[in-house]
Amino acid sequence: MLVGPCAHESRSVSSLVFVRACLKLPENLNIFGILQMDDVITQAQTTRAALGSQRAMFGDVQGKVKQLSDKFPIVRGLIGSIRRKKSRDTLILSAVIAACTLFLIIYWLSK
Repeated sequence: MLVGPCAHESRSVSSLVFVRACLKLPENLNIFGILQMDDVITQAQTTRAALGSQRAMFGDVQGKVKQLSDKFPIVRGLIGSIRRKKSRDTLILSAVIAACTLFLIIYWLSK
């Protein structure tokens, strides 16, 4: 019936208090777990609020950059070239990863 250190002590009549404490142990652990869960939920809500404010801030920055690019065609061209370079770098990195994976599979199958 009892598991752990409480199992050996339950045979003695004089240890009735200890047995009751052992029986309450799971309840106390559950209460402690609920308190920890409350802390985790509070931390998650705080993180969610911080991420929401960061999202709003980045949205404002993106809007300002768009306004600048609309006003100045040079800025629009610069942003376009940055996007093209970023997509080119992504394609090169993808090709390298695919080639390495292909060579790894060929090596693995040749053994």
